[in-house]
Amino acid sequence: PTIFQGFEVDVPGKTHNAYLSWTRSFSPTWTNEFRFSFGRFEALFTNRNQSAVDFGSTIAFSGTPVSGVGLASTFPQGRILNNFQYQDTITHTAGAHTLRAGVDLTRQLTKEFIPFNNRGTLTFTAAPGGFSSFANFIEGFSGTSGVFASKVFGDPVIYPNRFQQAYFINDSWKVKQNLTLNLGLRYENYGTPANVLP
Repeated sequence: PTIFQGFEVDVPGKTHNAYLSWTRSFSPTWTNEFRFSFGRFEALFTNRNQSAVDFGSTIAFSGTPVSGVGLASTFPQGRILNNFQYQDTITHTAGAHTLRAGVDLTRQLTKEFIPFNNRGTLTFTAAPGGFSSFANFIEGFSGTSGVFASKVFGDPVIYPNRFQQAYFINDSWKVKQNLTLNLGLRYENYGTPANVLP
């Protein structure tokens, strides 16, 4: 960030959610519940003034009250997450046993604008003799350890999509009036994010 007016960064965000549930009784001992949910999250870290992107490279100074001029090199950035979740649970009662089995599937589709210095950064540092980084900037000298045109090339947009799955079975067994055993097995796989190149 910078102290200069006109290069402020805003973080507008939006959240959308939808949920659907359907429960059906097939018989006094068999029921099924299906649930579907959708969630969308958007957060875009962008400059308040669109023309700030056209300003060019970020100019940074070290050791001075003025930290830099221009939009921060990591902006704009942001992410859009779309989550689709499917859940289904079936329940069966048989005597002292209540059996439940189900599945939970989540598909996440993501678009991310990663921190990406595609405009470049010019860094000015102080030099021996009492010359400040800002004085070196005026003289067109980067300083003893300054860096000109630190820049990243490539595409700043990635798509790290993900698929998550879980399966379970559970038996609530009422052994006697004052003793109930809950036995179950669950498998979960959170998957590995996969970046789909544009």
